[in-house]
Amino acid sequence: MRALFTLLVLIAFTKGIHAQQINIDTTSVQPRTIVRLSLIVPGLLVEQKMAKATTLIFNLWTGFAFQYAEINGKSTSYSKFFPNFTIESRYYSSIKKRKVLVSKSYYYSGLYFGFPLTIGFTDSRFSAGPVIGIQQGIGRNGYWNVALGPGVTGAMGITDFGFIGEFGIGFILNP
Repeated sequence: MRALFTLLVLIAFTKGIHAQQINIDTTSVQPRTIVRLSLIVPGLLVEQKMAKATTLIFNLWTGFAFQYAEINGKSTSYSKFFPNFTIESRYYSSIKKRKVLVSKSYYYSGLYFGFPLTIGFTDSRFSAGPVIGIQQGIGRNGYWNVALGPGVTGAMGITDFGFIGEFGIGFILNP
């Protein structure tokens, strides 16, 4: 009887208690163009909205390699920068679901499927293939992105199959 009375009192007093109100505008429109500066792999990305959950990314970035070789008993080492250009189409599969759940979907955060095509300006480098990735915002102006998938790569006339992907942390330049 005592437990029943305690339960009724708790129900009576908690009737007026409500969850915290969240004032997030889930109907906000994504910007048509987002400009990002990548820090891990230095680069400038422009993400252009093509359809409701589809974007096209243009990425001008640079890679870095340190090479060491020993030829005829002599060792040599050098470093090399190699500029690249990537164009990638992305379909964000979770944008609608994230808006319904009042999750952060601004600046195209969430799970995506993409198809990047990378062309290197030196050594005839290239890579292409489907990837699955996730992109999230960090604070107000930051972001991180990771993607991985099977693909074809090539350089200096040699073609190979393997994994392709990307990892990025940086800033959104037009918040």
